Amino acid sequence: MQLDGLLQRRDGAPSATFVREYRTTAADLWSAVTDPARIARWFAPVGGDLRAGGDYEIDFGPGNRTHGTVLACDDGGYRISWLVEGRPLGEVEVRIRDAAGGSELAVMHTLLPEDQWIGYAAGWHAHLDSLGAILDPTTPESAGEFDWDSTFSAVLPGYRALAAQV
Repeated sequence: MQLDGLLQRRDGAPSATFVREYRTTAADLWSAVTDPARIARWFAPVGGDLRAGGDYEIDFGPGNRTHGTVLACDDGGYRISWLVEGRPLGEVEVRIRDAAGGSELAVMHTLLPEDQWIGYAAGWHAHLDSLGAILDPTTPESAGEFDWDSTFSAVLPGYRALAAQV
């Protein structure tokens, strides 16, 4: 499995950046990353006030919730604060633009917890693979057969090796 995440330090703090192209329109991709019903299909259930200045919560399962504030939102993307209980505040920025074969999504997660950096990178990789599966109706994964855990486990050692080089 090819790794496409860029791991680096920004002002000393770990970050992970992913840039992916999807064979869909920018409008459809925007819907997939902003519509709560669609986000739940590839990421996790999200709720709250999903507009600039509003607070949100993501439910990854029992005892695993993330919350924060929508810091900015415009036609090309959004930026949110990311807080997990007992962990430092991070930020996630999502940008979308037209690309030759459809559209491009860039996800940048900054200020990651040092002890969870590698897991966040592998997790984003698996979530973005899941997004690709639901956006491409020709894949078996589009029927809900995407195995997030297997993808996460397959890419985790590679991200561990990448982080060791940073």
